[in-house]
Amino acid sequence: MVNSLRLINLNVKDEFFILVKKIITRKLAERGCVLGDGGPVLTLIVHNAMSDGAYRVEPDKIIAGDASGIMAGLGRYLNECRFDGFGSFIPANGIYELVPKKPIRGMYFASHFYNFYHVAPIEKVYEILEDLALRGCNALMAWYDMHHYYGVDDPESVKMIERLKMIYRRAKELGMLLTFGTLANEAFAGTPDNLKAEWRAVNGYKAQPQGHYHVEICPSAIGGIEEIIRQRRTVLRAFNDIPFDFVSYWPYDQGGCTCEDCKPWGANGFLKLAPHFHKVVREELPGAKILCSTWYFNNFIDGEWDAFYERMKDPQFGFFAYLFGYFSGEANTPDFIRRGSMPGGKQMLSFPEISMRGAVPWGGFGANPMPDHLEKQEKANGWFYQGGFPYSEGIYEDINKALALGFASGQYNSSKDILNDYVRYEFSTAPEEIVSLLYDMEDTLFRNRYDENDENQNYLNRPMPPDTVYRFKITDPEKIDAIYERATRVDAGLPQIIRSGWRWRVIFLRAVIDHELFHNGGIASALCEKCYAELTDLYYAHKAEYAVAPPTKEAMALNRGGFLL
Repeated sequence: MVNSLRLINLNVKDEFFILVKKIITRKLAERGCVLGDGGPVLTLIVHNAMSDGAYRVEPDKIIAGDASGIMAGLGRYLNECRFDGFGSFIPANGIYELVPKKPIRGMYFASHFYNFYHVAPIEKVYEILEDLALRGCNALMAWYDMHHYYGVDDPESVKMIERLKMIYRRAKELGMLLTFGTLANEAFAGTPDNLKAEWRAVNGYKAQPQGHYHVEICPSAIGGIEEIIRQRRTVLRAFNDIPFDFVSYWPYDQGGCTCEDCKPWGANGFLKLAPHFHKVVREELPGAKILCSTWYFNNFIDGEWDAFYERMKDPQFGFFAYLFGYFSGEANTPDFIRRGSMPGGKQMLSFPEISMRGAVPWGGFGANPMPDHLEKQEKANGWFYQGGFPYSEGIYEDINKALALGFASGQYNSSKDILNDYVRYEFSTAPEEIVSLLYDMEDTLFRNRYDENDENQNYLNRPMPPDTVYRFKITDPEKIDAIYERATRVDAGLPQIIRSGWRWRVIFLRAVIDHELFHNGGIASALCEKCYAELTDLYYAHKAEYAVAPPTKEAMALNRGGFLL
């Protein structure tokens, strides 16, 4: 057993090596260890003949083709060490090689609603980025939300732009590909009525597009395309000092237009605008390629996917580098994709949901592990994805991030294998009991909130009296007591430095909250309130809108942000 590690730089860029030392110092300190002159020596080597993201880990060196590979190799080394949580570890002593399975192993930071990415101290966001890089993440996407600003020069807009730039710059330092997220016809506040997109369920739409803010612009209106492109140009220009690799082009949520001239949006108005969008991207962000999303196709109008498939045969859309698609199961995956016939012959990226499934507020009850669900998704559709950008609202889905990146890397074939490594490394303990706990937490995740009249109130759609009593009903509570008993027992046995860390706290608090809700008729007890308050502190969610705020009495009474759907 040793308590320190020494890093040596053979040919890594000095600035990157300084950053790596800072990161490894933090990761060792989280386990009571230090970066110093004692202990094993680990030399970092860049070998240009290796492919992007590939690495070879030996007991005394890490060899990789680029910065992303160095980070992933370091993560593998640390994961293969055996930390005891009391300040000592057994160094990794094997040889581990990996050429990543998927070229795009990304993550999407939903930086809005005063969630973690929106308001947490920037150094805390950097730490999440760095930890993702250690797990092999090589791409980051974020989104500049326009609808609540009147222009890029709004004071709050200026703050957000600078914050996003800081996040992107750190991602670039870690060797990540950068993607700027934007929606086709989103717009700033103050859109004139004559330019506004139609959002109602008309002209063959079976449901109104979700997430509309009613400032979106119709590209079929006179002057609509020109105004969309004018606004898009100002936004892209504000970010043109960031070396983006991709710009995403998104159809819905928010976005879309249901007017007669734009329907069906995904194969008509959306694509009518696309060449103009491509032109402004080429002018403002030279070198950035365009990712075309198919998000929510067929959700609001039938036949959208089939019509899009036909339109993609047109060579004018050859500028799309990848398509974005996400299908929750085989039943809603288009037949041509199941046959391996992609629209326009394009390769596809995934946009898996790891944050919002099963419980509202998202993350409001702590950790939301989904090992079984994500493994089923990988087995059903993983074969045709070239990677993706899982949708992240904060830190409570850290386990799901690890699962998604573990599958994308190709290192693992099952969720259980990923969780075994996750638990052994993050909690410095034998994995069996905690891993089984995480699977049981997936079974007990789904819940709904009801008011005193037994009306579903998952999303508040009207003001409620301040004294309204809400109850959360867990769909399958059978394992709640066993989870609580095991989590309490594990908590008592963990080293203090581990049990006080946020990764364990979000799991343990989930066990306590669920136990209290189950035995109190779904109504928050005083202990629940205490747990909610701790989660609020961990998430920096003190001003967060309802959907991303732990449901303290204060958050419920304020109903910040109203509803999203």
